[in-house]
Amino acid sequence: MSWLRKYQSLLGLVLSFTLALLIISVFFREKKNFENLALGIYTKSYFGKVKNRPVQTMGFRDQALVINGCKERNEKDLVLIIGNSQTHSINQYKKGDVTFTELLADSLNKESIDVISSSIPNATLEDFYLLYKGWKNKLPVKAMLVPVFLDDTREVGIQDVFYKDLGAFSINDTNTVALRVNAQLKVLAHTETTEFKALDQTFQERTENGLDTYLDKHFVPWHLRPNVRGDFFNNLYKLRNTVFGIDAKTKRGVIKNSYTRNLDALKALLEDCRKDSLPVLVYIPPIRNDVEMPYYQDEYEAFKKEIQSICASCGARFKNMESVVPNQYWGLKGTRTFKGLVDLDFMHFQYAGHIIMADTLQGEIKKLLNR
Repeated sequence: MSWLRKYQSLLGLVLSFTLALLIISVFFREKKNFENLALGIYTKSYFGKVKNRPVQTMGFRDQALVINGCKERNEKDLVLIIGNSQTHSINQYKKGDVTFTELLADSLNKESIDVISSSIPNATLEDFYLLYKGWKNKLPVKAMLVPVFLDDTREVGIQDVFYKDLGAFSINDTNTVALRVNAQLKVLAHTETTEFKALDQTFQERTENGLDTYLDKHFVPWHLRPNVRGDFFNNLYKLRNTVFGIDAKTKRGVIKNSYTRNLDALKALLEDCRKDSLPVLVYIPPIRNDVEMPYYQDEYEAFKKEIQSICASCGARFKNMESVVPNQYWGLKGTRTFKGLVDLDFMHFQYAGHIIMADTLQGEIKKLLNR
């Protein structure tokens, strides 16, 4: 058995490699969309259409189809709704359910009002600022709706993965928020177009690209790399929540620097709207309140007052819609820990909630357009 001892390390490596491939092929084969991981298993993304053209999109995806749809409908007034996953998600989805954007677009189309929506999961207010500037550059927006979530003020910056479809774009302003967003767009553009420029048309690049294409097509474990990465980070997230006892009801405090930076982005957005005489409604979005909300009450109340004050100073309309959707139209999220306990969903409501939102916002849109 001397040969076994001689090749013991090599055999161990081969067996480990084989076992790893087997695990990946068996446990990571299911196709997953990690962009919507935070939605949970009880909520489905839905992007509405009118006359077979999209009126909702994530960021700037399918922008050509959205723009062509607006041109074909050729309505008098175009309303842009920006938002996060609440705008494009339905809890306990059933066939035939649609979002409030599609309901609004379908009903207001009869009154020569066009409605489109652009949303990003967990969007920051810098995301909102860029969505507004980007779409206003592409379409003749006549009014806008902006929900402001306390949750989303805990993060900063733009989520660059959602701006690859924006192309070469920069905000033609000199305020601090515009400069900060433009700097992030510049980094994204550099990453997309010049990161590997030194390898352009080299033998190394052609070899690597050819090998990657071949393995992706013919070698299942290679094709499943995104699943492995996504599950790894998802499990780290669940481990953190399990160790520290974090769930949907856990109080989430204001992070001062992030909060201030997000509100600066809101101010820049609203100041730009005022400069262009663009009517805008800012609203506090619906949240379930049959259980204690995941915010410190004093911080949440101060947040609402500050948003209202910013709107007043910038000439924007404000509406508190936190209680518009009744508690029976909210649902569950799925587990965020290894304990397997089902969590409550404070962000996404059922189709009945979307109907109520559409009914409520329809009147607000008409007020913005003086209809």
